[in-house]
Amino acid sequence: MKYIKKISKLNFFKTIKKDDLEIMISNNSIFIKKYDKNEIIHLQSELCSSMDIVIEGKVIVQNIDENGNIITISNFEKNELFGAHLLFSSQNFYPMTIIAQEETTILKIEKSKILDLCQNNKIFLIEYLNQISDRSNTLASVINRVTRKSIRACIIDFLKFEKNLQDSNKIILNISKKELSEKFGIQRTSLSRELSKMKKDGLIDFDKNSITIINLENI
Repeated sequence: MKYIKKISKLNFFKTIKKDDLEIMISNNSIFIKKYDKNEIIHLQSELCSSMDIVIEGKVIVQNIDENGNIITISNFEKNELFGAHLLFSSQNFYPMTIIAQEETTILKIEKSKILDLCQNNKIFLIEYLNQISDRSNTLASVINRVTRKSIRACIIDFLKFEKNLQDSNKIILNISKKELSEKFGIQRTSLSRELSKMKKDGLIDFDKNSITIINLENI
């Protein structure tokens, strides 16, 4: 019952009494599972039988193409969920592999319990539908980025976003260049090559841990 307090603070469970949560955990309709760093949570093509919520840690969604290239599609952090959009699909198989990026604790809610809660708890149903809608929008954005944009366009979008977020022309990288290249769906060497070109063009400067925007007019 260690995680009852954290679970009760999730939007899904705000209207559910702690006693009822304890009953759900005791009969395993919802349960906690822990994963070590780099441990596989779900394999590509695995049947989706539960909605998963990150209680602690971080997970990443990766696709490996026929050439062995790894593309990081998205990541999920504390209080974010995955699997909700697959659970009641006629093709309810994970299209990509989900991996724990660090030590991670997951709350799993079985399909039958999801159905029961949606039928009997309006707040839970609304939150479930909101999450499915938001996830669809996120996937559309990722697909657009990976399939249509040049490497430079991906870098520029990333820099613009981080500049606004960090309120600085010097962007501190909280992920490695390898992880950034996977986020863009490209090889690390391709990212390094384009960064070097942008530096030569006088647009940016960079080191191991940061990228500095120099010429704002061309970014």
